[in-house]
Order: sequence, then structure tokens, then C-alpha cells
Amino acid sequence: MISRIEAIRKIIDQEVGLEPCLPGIAEIEQRYDALYHDYIDGKLKHRELYDLASDLDMDIDKLYSKMRHEWILANESTFVALRKRAQNLTSFDEVQETFEKFATDEAMLNLRVGLSEEQIDEERQKIQEQLNAYRNMVFSYILTTDEWNDDFVKDILDIIASDLVDPYTINMIVSAVSLSCSVFMDAPRLAVLMRLIKSDDSTCSVRQRALVGFVFSAITNSGEKQKYWDSAAGLIMNDEFLAACVDLQRQMRLCLTSKKDSKEMMHSVVKTMLTSFTQDLAEKIDQTGELGLNCFSADGENPDDALKGAFDYMLNSEDIGVDVYYHQFANQKSFGHFHSLYNWFVPFYVRNSTLKNVRATMKQHRNFINNLLRGASMCDTDLYSIILSLNNASKEFIESLDVAPENMVSGPVFYDEEDEVEKEQNTEEPVEDETDSTEAKDSENVTLLDSVMEHEENLSEEEKKKRAIRVRHRYVQDLYRFYTLSPMRKAFDNPFEVQKEIPFFTTGLFAKPEYDKYRLSLARFSAKRGDYAFVSKILRNLEKYTDEEHMMLALAYKSEEKYDEALEHLYVIKKTSPTYKAATELKLEIEEEIKDPAALITLNCLIKEESDESKQFKLKLKKTDLLLKLHHYKEALEWAFQMDEQYPKEEQVECRLAFSLLFSESEGDKNIDHAMALIEPYLQNSDDNEIREILNSDMTDMDKADKERMFMKMLSAMVSKVSKPQDHRWESMKFFYYGLCVLVKKGGTAAIRFLNEASGHAAFSPKEDIDAFGLLEMGDWLDNRGIAPIELEFITKKVFEERKKQ
Repeated sequence: MISRIEAIRKIIDQEVGLEPCLPGIAEIEQRYDALYHDYIDGKLKHRELYDLASDLDMDIDKLYSKMRHEWILANESTFVALRKRAQNLTSFDEVQETFEKFATDEAMLNLRVGLSEEQIDEERQKIQEQLNAYRNMVFSYILTTDEWNDDFVKDILDIIASDLVDPYTINMIVSAVSLSCSVFMDAPRLAVLMRLIKSDDSTCSVRQRALVGFVFSAITNSGEKQKYWDSAAGLIMNDEFLAACVDLQRQMRLCLTSKKDSKEMMHSVVKTMLTSFTQDLAEKIDQTGELGLNCFSADGENPDDALKGAFDYMLNSEDIGVDVYYHQFANQKSFGHFHSLYNWFVPFYVRNSTLKNVRATMKQHRNFINNLLRGASMCDTDLYSIILSLNNASKEFIESLDVAPENMVSGPVFYDEEDEVEKEQNTEEPVEDETDSTEAKDSENVTLLDSVMEHEENLSEEEKKKRAIRVRHRYVQDLYRFYTLSPMRKAFDNPFEVQKEIPFFTTGLFAKPEYDKYRLSLARFSAKRGDYAFVSKILRNLEKYTDEEHMMLALAYKSEEKYDEALEHLYVIKKTSPTYKAATELKLEIEEEIKDPAALITLNCLIKEESDESKQFKLKLKKTDLLLKLHHYKEALEWAFQMDEQYPKEEQVECRLAFSLLFSESEGDKNIDHAMALIEPYLQNSDDNEIREILNSDMTDMDKADKERMFMKMLSAMVSKVSKPQDHRWESMKFFYYGLCVLVKKGGTAAIRFLNEASGHAAFSPKEDIDAFGLLEMGDWLDNRGIAPIELEFITKKVFEERKKQ
């Protein structure tokens, strides 16, 4: 205890801005000395000393918290500015009444007679500007004050419960309490959040903001505040709360991996859009007798189904929280709106005075605003970003959405600024709801708030649950932008980064063994997404593993290239569940990766156990590849001949036989001739050649119809190139080995064309597969045939030049 007192005294004496803590440390020192002398003089019994020492210890904790609070407010630039602004608030007792007056004054504007629409807009703008200035002061005060006594807590809760305070301000205040708790965590702040989470009178958005604030405070204050979490556990820990925390953990992980998810979704959508375009183009060309669809569309693929599937995938990803908007809006957070801390936590609404500079554009393009608000699936900060950028947005972008709502995707939301004032009371944060309200069906003049924020009593339990998830997801996305992009982000611990390596659901309040089932659901979700790094983190503290968990950990260790650890988990599965096929397949992948001869034994077992003929055929092909990769050339040739007898005239079989022949020491050039004869029928030139021929053709004497046909032919070849599924690795291997045979038989000039094709396909294939067919041994193979390294260097240089031209 004395060491803590001395450390606090030293800090107070040395640091700037801690003068308010001097009386407190002096009192602590006096009480400690008095306690010491009373004990030495025999005035205290064991129990009395224990109780007095406990009280002193608690007061030392309070003094330390006050010292930390004062230091941050005196030394951290963001909090220095917040404290200065908060000092302009004369009394917090009047805050609720002031906010209610702002709402009343704005509502009364619609009742004033004799004012034009422009005059009403001007008056409303003035009220909104005053309201925002007051919000800024209140937000700053809540964030910086240390007077969290019973009266202050009551004032906070009364404001949040008021029917007359606008919902945007209420949500902002909940966020202020949450942010304050994450920085200066103590019992009163935490109690407010817990009360809001449990309150049936709180709105959905208030409960979700409080829940996220509670968890984020737990993340940024883990360990040192364990006593608070222990007391909280019995009050709010139930299945509903834990399920929400699981979803929150998942959402935080999705935000951290948003770049990868966004890239995958866009790739999926663009690919299937090209497929659909290919179908339309092919039908047009086919009508002219030039070309049919089967020339360049995917075999057996319905482009319409593929396109629908891609968009369904994107929408489903949005439902689970994949953040597809982060990159598009990352560079737009430079607007002045985002340089005020409180603005990051005010939900989006069209009358906000920060939108003053784009108000004229909003009115000019009312349909654009309508369609954006009802069609967009964005969090609040992104809505502010896109609206604030209207004056800089391209004309084409605005015009693409500035059409009558009936010509867009159907939906109930309309922007009517004049009517919005009367209809916003008792509403919640503007988060889209997929259900249509009665007003939305009956009126053409429905506001954003009415149509997307129904009162909860009108919703079923399932609808309430879905709505809570949507509200929570978008709020977390807002917070991710705040902690990642805001100018003042460095003043706050980033909970996303704090729990990046050690997920919060494995520590502290959530580390109990009885919560393992929730961790398992997180691991399953991550495994399905291929996020195996997170799997190993979330499963690290389980006391006992099932086969499923062993399998997920094996996948996780494989992704980290920790092959020995992965195999250990797979060996356990094989002992308990010998028929666990997925484990055997994963074991084969790892053994093949590390070139373990045991891979042949594992593969033979899979071939023997496989009952599906097509799958067994692929496994047999893999055996040829594996034998070559392990440099078992004699066995590979024998197996390839057996396959050729069993599956005659099969491309995959005959080409593998050709590859095996090249590594055989017997019969010399006869094997090369045989290999060339086997590969040649399966060589297919890429669409690049056809495109180049068209581009180089002379169109001088062509009439308009011929030029159009030539253009359509070239376009179809280009679309074919990007839309037709192709195993580039396989194509590259065929051209490469054939090119080497040509090099030996006819020389480098003749071989360049084939090696150039191989190079083009290789650009699409993963580098780690380069030795799949013993490719790394070709240096010795060429050397034995008198091909000098300088010749390979010249050929490589020429191929590179050709690729550069193309």
C-alpha cells in the first residue's frame, strides 16, 4: 500500500495539471500514518485494521482514478479542448429542459402563420445550429466531468427517457456515456449503461448503443477493473446478452477483415455480370449467324442464376455485417462535419444544420435523396459523407439516381423535410427496417423516420431481434470509422485493435467454461469464411476439444504454416473417428505440402474408400501428380500407363502420361516424340491471338456491316477471355512442357510461341504450385540434352518482351 501512495505522490508532484489532487494525496498520507500508529499502539484489532485498510485501499483507487482523469484533461489535446468547451455549460440541471425547448420551438414553426417556406427554412436552420452548438457542449461535459454522483446520473437517465427530447440527441448522449466509460471507467458510468441495457423503456437504438458501449469498455479496461465486471455479470449475463456479444465479436472481426470481404464480393458480382453480358452478346451475334453462346460462356452455367447468386451473396454478407462501404467513404471523412467529436455520434437526419451547404442541392435533387435513403444500406457516418459530397459529386452519378421513386426499387421511404418535424417524436435512430409500415402503404408523402422506425410494440419478437441486429451492426460500423478515420482517434484506445490478437470473448468477463458453446459458434462462423487465424484465437482456451474443434484448429494451424501442430490435431481425430473423411483429406494436403512420403499412403486410403467414380478419378490423377512431385518417376510412369489403359483418350490422363515420359531415362528422344504427340491435341490457343489478329487486320476496304461484325467478334473474344472458367495452371503446364519438347527438337525460336502461352497462363496460377509436376527438375533435364543456361536466358528475355507487348 505504501508503495502505491508514494508512486501517486511522485506523479502528482512531477506532472503538470494535477494540483487538484494535492489535497487528496495529503489526506491519504495522513490516514495511512494514523492507521500505522494506531496499530503499533495496540488500538486496533485484526478485524478493525482489515476494514479500515480496505476503506483506505478503495480511496487510493479513487484518488488514482481522479489523478488519471486530471492528467488526461490537462495533457491530451482532444480532452483539453473538450474541457474548455464543457466549461461553457453553466448548469447540467437545465440540460433536459433546454433540449425539450429546442424540439418544441422547431415543432411550433409549422404552426406559425404568415411565414413562407423559405422563412421557415431559415428559422429552422437557426434552431438547428443552436441545437448543435448546445449538443457539442453537453457531449463535451459528459465526456470530461468527474462528478458522476446520484443527481448527475439521474439527470442523464431523465434526458434519455424524455419523450420531448429528439431521438438524435438521446442517441448522442448514450454514446457520450459509453465513450466516457471506455476512458474513465467506474461504477456510476457502468451502472448507467447496464440500466439502459436492461430497461424495457429504452428504445432499441439506446439499448444497442449501451450494449456496445458496455462491451467496448470491458475491452479497453480489461484486468484492472475486474471487480466491476464481476458485479455486472450477475445482473446482465443471460442468453440474450451473450448472443448479442457473440454477434458483436463477429461484427468486430468482420470490420477488421472488411478489405478482403469487399474485394471478394465485388469480384463475385463483376464476374457474374460479365457472364450475363456474355450471354446477351452471344445471343445478338448468334442472330447474325456469326457465333453461338457455347463458344464463350461457361458450360452448364445459367448466367441469370449466377448473377442473382452473386447479389444474394452480397446482400447476405451485408446482413451478417460485412462492411462493403468502408473503402468508398474512407477519403470523405475530411469534411468539417467530422472534425467535431460529437458529430460522429449523432444519427443521420436530413435537417441537421451541418448539411447547410448542400441544402440547395438536396432540394434540387429530391428524388436522388429519396432513392438514396430508402435504397442505401449504410451506417450514419457514410450517409453524412455521401450527402456532404453532393456538391462535388459527378453529374452522372446524381442523375443515375435522380429519377422518380416508382422507377427505382420499390420501398416506402421518402424525403419530406417540411413534414419530418411533426413525425419524429418517440422515434429511434434512422436504421432501415425491411418491413413496410401502414403509413408507407397508404401515403405518398412518408418520411424516412416513419417508414423505417416503427414503434417496437408493432413488431413481433422475431422482427425485434432482426431490428436489434441491424441497429447494432450499423452502429459498430460507425464506431469502426470513428476509431479508424476520425481526426481525434488517437485520444482513445481502439477496441478493435485492442482485441485483435486476443478476442474479448476469450478473456475476463466472458472466459468462463460454460460460455464455450458461444465460442464454438464464433469458430464455426470464422471457419466457413476461411478466417482461420481467428479460429485459433477464439478456441485457444477450451478445456476439451471435440472432433469438429480439432478439425478447425488443424485448419487454423495449416493456414499459419504450423504443420506439426495441425497434424497433431488430425492424429487425434483419426484415433477417435477413423472414418472422418475431411480430416484425412486435410492430412493429405499437409503431407503433400511438406513433401512427406506418408502422403502416398494417405492418398491410397482415400482412393480405396471413395465410392463416387468421378471423385475417385480425380484422386487417381492426384496420385500421378504426387508421385512426380515426390520425384518417384518410375512409379509415376507405371501408374500413368495404368491410368491410360483404364481411361483412354482422356486429356488429364494422357497429358500426365506425357509429363511422366519426359522424366523417364529410357528410350531418350522417343519419349519426347511420344509426349509431344500426347499433349498436342489438347493445346488450345488463348483468345489473345484472335484479338490480336482482329486488331492487326486491314479494315480499309470493309463496309460498315463488316466492321461491325469484326468489332462484335473481337468483343466476344474479349468477354470470353474474362468470363470463361479456365484452369490456368493446367494450361500453363501443358504449354510449358510442350514448349520444352519443341526446344529440344526444333530449337528456341520455334519454342518461344508455346512458352509465351505458358507464361500468359502462369500469371494466373499460384506460385506455390510450380513444382506440382516436378518442374524444378527440368534444369537437369535440359542440361542432359545440351541446352545451355544462356539459351534459356535468351528465351526467357524474348518471352518477357512478348508479354510486355501484349
